[in-house]
Amino acid sequence: MTREKNLPTVDEEQSSTESNSSILVVDDNDMGRMTMPRVLSMSPWHNSNIEVCASVRSAIQTITAGFTPDFILSEMVMPGESGFDLYSWIEENKPELLDTLGFTACGDGEGRQMIDFMSRMRTKKRLIEKPFLPEEIISMMQEISADKMII
Repeated sequence: MTREKNLPTVDEEQSSTESNSSILVVDDNDMGRMTMPRVLSMSPWHNSNIEVCASVRSAIQTITAGFTPDFILSEMVMPGESGFDLYSWIEENKPELLDTLGFTACGDGEGRQMIDFMSRMRTKKRLIEKPFLPEEIISMMQEISADKMII
């Protein structure tokens, strides 16, 4: 098995819990939807149940249809409904999922909008700027796990 440089190793004790996790990826960009599962395949979450959605509307439908993610990794700014809208919907309808959220965003042109939104969040602020390194996503998921005591 080949590993990318600096990626955490799969700890046998943790991998059974993590591999049983459910992950929801929300990104309007084709590359983002392909990249995230690839990153997760090299992580302790390599055997997780991953649902990938191209829109917030699709993510909400997936959740309301009964998919309960342990992690939600969402692009912040998308056409139409955005990560901001997803956060608001979860806050109102599924507050137990708030601590599962992690966001990605492009650094250009989104700054003020993100700062305003992040200041209103009542949960821990988790945001990774694109382009990201795989270990940044894995680190964010480890932080979510630790906060939720999934590990």
